[in-house]
Amino acid sequence: MTGNRLKEILYEKKVSQSQIAKLLGVSQQSFNQMLAAADIKSSLLERIAEALGEDMSLFYPIEPANVTISDHGGVSIAGNNNIAGSNNAVLQERVAMLEKLLEEKERTIKILMER
Repeated sequence: MTGNRLKEILYEKKVSQSQIAKLLGVSQQSFNQMLAAADIKSSLLERIAEALGEDMSLFYPIEPANVTISDHGGVSIAGNNNIAGSNNAVLQERVAMLEKLLEEKERTIKILMER
């Protein structure tokens, strides 16, 4: 993530850079230097998310994945499947999808073993 994108997110959340600097325990000047980096470190994003009481999905939105299981046991997953933070509803949905996938794979293995 770029510093400019982080600035946009903070602006959307109506949080000033000086407020974040204070929450992080750094000077405004130090925080401005952090924002000038070509790529913001995830450790800084984690600290900002924690200071705001948010999870990391604030910075890395979760896109829905399209999962297709063919009749022959093949699986196709399209979308951004990175999960950040602790969004329980999304995590539960992913777990349910993976359990379904596991059941299908186990069924396929059982059929192949019987041949």
